[in-house]
Amino acid sequence: MWFKTKDTKQETLVYVVLWVILMVAPILSLWAHAAMHDAPPFRWGDVLHVWGRILPFLLLFVVHNFVVAPILVYKRNVHLYAAVALVLVLAFQGLQCTRHPGGPPHGKKRPMPHRIDGERPPHRPVVQSHELMSFFMVVFAMGANLGIKNYYRTRNDEQRLAELERENLSQELEYLKHQINPHFFMNTLNNIHALVDIDPAKAKDSIVKLSRLMRYVLYEGEKQQVSLPRAMDFLTQYAALMRMRYDSLVDIRFNLPEQVPQLMIPPLIIAPFLENAFKHGVSYQRPSFIHVWLDYEGNEIVFRCVNSKNGDTQERGGLGLANVRKRLDLIFGKRYSLNISDGDGKYEVTLKMPPL
Repeated sequence: MWFKTKDTKQETLVYVVLWVILMVAPILSLWAHAAMHDAPPFRWGDVLHVWGRILPFLLLFVVHNFVVAPILVYKRNVHLYAAVALVLVLAFQGLQCTRHPGGPPHGKKRPMPHRIDGERPPHRPVVQSHELMSFFMVVFAMGANLGIKNYYRTRNDEQRLAELERENLSQELEYLKHQINPHFFMNTLNNIHALVDIDPAKAKDSIVKLSRLMRYVLYEGEKQQVSLPRAMDFLTQYAALMRMRYDSLVDIRFNLPEQVPQLMIPPLIIAPFLENAFKHGVSYQRPSFIHVWLDYEGNEIVFRCVNSKNGDTQERGGLGLANVRKRLDLIFGKRYSLNISDGDGKYEVTLKMPPL
């Protein structure tokens, strides 16, 4: 429920502070006036009189804040709010007119003005000045109440949206891991099975590489961030296992720095690009290539992957790259750049992002 949120507690605290200031102000004003001027001493009766004038406004505010304003702010029912608010304002103004029908303050009787015979009595204005002032005060209080309540409602919605996006990010990361697992691991296991009788030593080495990749996906992928050297190791191990399938059919080149700084990046943020390069860039009918660069330039980590195209007309990247873009948006906002070029004969991805 909306009244149980943290923002609502802060909103209520704002109202309490404002009304406390409003109730304390007459005490300070009367005390200062009595101390600085040749005036009667400070009397609590005068304070109680002022509070008696403020009390109806406080009651109106309470009714509007807890009963009327939620109709518009939370239920978005404009017509019902307008009708109820109008009735509330008219009822309040009617009460004010009955309590202060234009007579002098403090309940004193108005002295009868001297009137010449035949002279018409003075005309009483239809709307007294204090009634007009009271109306504007009511409208201002209700408007301010709506503004503050809508501000906290909007902030609460933004916080809830951010929480949902974080949950969605976690789900997308899980999907991303499972997306890598089936296609890649099953093919790799088949390749290792074929190597067992042909080249046992190479098969053993491939099993070690595969276990390292599985460990990375299962354990490193659960973390919020991983080191750049670990991400590079994943890419090289991935490419090494893929070479078993294509051998010399594909020109696979990795350009990685010798000295890798211990920077942190999101887990599995680069792997989908490399996976798609092998998925859409390898052809068995013509020469194919996959060239990868990864480096740290200035204050940015730069990843670039260029691969040939195998003639597949299906949408490149699919949901995997869409998820990566969403993750980048959520993690970095506008502090990253992702450029994808789908030209004739080659497909190029360039990702620039700051370290975490």
